[in-house]
Amino acid sequence: MYKKNRRKFILSIAIIAGVFIIHSIFISLDCVVAADVTYTVPRLNVPLPGLNAEDFRVTKSFGALSIPFLSLYIFTFYKYILGVGLVASAVIIIYGGFLYLLGSTGMRVESGKQKIVDAVVGLAILLGSYVILANVNANLVQTRSLDLTEIIRNEFIIADHSLHTEATAPSGIYADGPIVPDPEIQAIKPVVSGQCRAIMAIEKDKYIQNVSATYTGGDFGARIRQVAEIMADCGINMNNCGNVAQCAWMAAGINGEIKNGICKPIKGSFISVSSEIGGDAYTWAYGRRCESGEKCLAHARSAKDQKTAERWQSYFRSSDQCGKSSTEAIKLVRDHLRTTISDYPDKFTERLEPGDWVYVYAGNTECDGMHSMIFLGWHENKPGVAWIFDGSIKQNPTIRERCLANKGNCTGRYSPITRIMRPNFTKEGVSKFPN
Repeated sequence: MYKKNRRKFILSIAIIAGVFIIHSIFISLDCVVAADVTYTVPRLNVPLPGLNAEDFRVTKSFGALSIPFLSLYIFTFYKYILGVGLVASAVIIIYGGFLYLLGSTGMRVESGKQKIVDAVVGLAILLGSYVILANVNANLVQTRSLDLTEIIRNEFIIADHSLHTEATAPSGIYADGPIVPDPEIQAIKPVVSGQCRAIMAIEKDKYIQNVSATYTGGDFGARIRQVAEIMADCGINMNNCGNVAQCAWMAAGINGEIKNGICKPIKGSFISVSSEIGGDAYTWAYGRRCESGEKCLAHARSAKDQKTAERWQSYFRSSDQCGKSSTEAIKLVRDHLRTTISDYPDKFTERLEPGDWVYVYAGNTECDGMHSMIFLGWHENKPGVAWIFDGSIKQNPTIRERCLANKGNCTGRYSPITRIMRPNFTKEGVSKFPN
């Protein structure tokens, strides 16, 4: 009778212990993620039962990003494995208890006892790791998020390129060195870090589409400013300055297509608003840096017909008509335009609108010596200084300052404008305001 009661007692304890352990473990490992300003929810390649993706939201509070990805996933996986082990141990304990209680032979009773012992040992192994870690350091068993303090970007003005003598980065994709990249200049208002989504860097064929989906709208000028900030933040090289301008236009809403990374707005998407500079007045700048004259001759040698070859060859200048440095070449072009066009450059700078695609003579080693950029607006506190958006072969798109008007400290030192192009808002597919 005593043995029978002992068996019943052991069976009852085994059942109660199994249920209690399962319940207590699941309660103790539950974690709560405080809700806050949320940013994103990741997509799990290997989801776990009972894991809600909302638990993975990145939150921001007090200038810090809280990222619960790793700890939540590890603890959820541990809970899942632990739950399976506890259920299995409980079943074995209960089964062993029945064998011990109802066994008709000594072997069945002994087998039941062994099963209970094995299940208990298994539970000890499962729970031992948790207990050991909890005793060593309680923080090791807590679902703490990875907290990253937000870094406040301080932009510094290194130099105003238009006020020093080094050559700008070349405008053509076939330019060769030496190449002196433009210095980084203080960003417009300034650039807000974090606007570039990871997908833009991964899926470059959809880059412009993703940029377009990120800005908040407004007229074309407002959109182009937002596009400039996003593209500058992304830091993806756009190959040359002309492509930077065209891609920015397309991202701001002008229809077009992208082939091999080159943006091509629809035909007729822009008009010239600098008709005074055309023909000889425009090509007069070609070859004005002596070094760039050699590039003109290279174009002549590769021309497909005699007429084109002669045209390129005519841009080669003798030593008394070209400057030995970019500074000398820029002065030659600046003086020529100022003396041949009345009210130059004022009549051009006064008509500039945000979003205009502007060419300036930069005295680089290309035959034309030109560099292109997007005009974003005038500097609030520096007369003659414009905010522009540009890039080159060796420089990612960026927002910088540049002297364009003959005012203030830019007097006599402005970059001479040689062409202004503006979106043709009368063309279908080119809208100043979003639909």
